[in-house]
Amino acid sequence: MVKVENLHKSFGSLKVLDGIAFEVAKGEVLVIIGASGSGKSTLLRCVNALEPVQSGEVYINGEAIHKSKGRDLSRIRTEVGMVFQHFELFSHKTAIENITLAPIHVRKLTREQANERAMALLERVGLPEKANAYPSELSGGQRQRVAIARALAMEPMVMMFDEPTSALDPEMIKEVLDVMTDLANSGMTMLCVTHEMGFAREVARRVMFIDHGRIVEQGAPADIFNNPQHPRTQAFLSQILV
Repeated sequence: MVKVENLHKSFGSLKVLDGIAFEVAKGEVLVIIGASGSGKSTLLRCVNALEPVQSGEVYINGEAIHKSKGRDLSRIRTEVGMVFQHFELFSHKTAIENITLAPIHVRKLTREQANERAMALLERVGLPEKANAYPSELSGGQRQRVAIARALAMEPMVMMFDEPTSALDPEMIKEVLDVMTDLANSGMTMLCVTHEMGFAREVARRVMFIDHGRIVEQGAPADIFNNPQHPRTQAFLSQILV
């Protein structure tokens, strides 16, 4: 479903991605971990062509995304849902308006069809009663669940999560992780950057550790967390696992 070939990305003289290459199968949940500044979020943004790359390519369901332009690029990107750290909801629109905007204007659904889909998704994320609430009237966890519903409204082939719980108070984290777990269990292809190691251990099919823009180690969660092989992985996990 996702194939990343030899990605190189720099900001000026700072090398952020240094030859990243991996594949994600349909229905697979890949969790990407690493220290702050290791290149995790930049990697997701490059996979979705939100950032240009110096070299390398990303294929979504067999289609090259960085070589594509204009309508072709927009079409491919509609197949990738993105959930950001800070929600990125339109503050002047209600929850249901945030969710229906893209399906109406991009997927060309009627308003009735879009509203029906949005209500089903709000039900799925546990917020049907918040359909007409504005983001300012929602908690952080609720806003993030609306953001997930908004991404799902486009019926993407792949969902990507960029530290979706890092801006939340601790008591709100579980409600977002529960939605993500439900998505994973339903067979959604997912790439997740997160510091929630419990989620990675329980939900991921594969965990990838990145350091200084390179993949240092990857494997099944049990192998990575219980028996990491690379010294850098061992040092990182020793700092965050108790």
